[in-house]
Amino acid sequence: MRKSYNRIHPDTVESVLNNWKQMKIMPELGERFLQIKGRPINEDSIAVLLHHELITEEQAQITEAAHAAYEAKVIEDYKAAMADYEYNDEEMFELRAAFGEGAEVVNVFTGQITRT
Repeated sequence: MRKSYNRIHPDTVESVLNNWKQMKIMPELGERFLQIKGRPINEDSIAVLLHHELITEEQAQITEAAHAAYEAKVIEDYKAAMADYEYNDEEMFELRAAFGEGAEVVNVFTGQITRT
């Protein structure tokens, strides 16, 4: 279900509209989704552009699907990078400061449990 335009912060609306000219569809690369800086735009941007009739429903659906696939890949890449990761002293200090000594902190993406 798409986010309602009325729930988007006015600063976000202004930013999306100001950046509209930088968003691109690159059919020469076989892409049919809107992107900025090489990434599919997010749901807030899609809602703003639809509301202001700058994109079609078809473009919105294609871009939503591309964004979902992009997010899934980013999370999978993160999980792979964190598979054998060990926190350094500074990171452990920050975890202790945030959660307290002896707390179990769970990385919600990997399920890895770290005791502070």
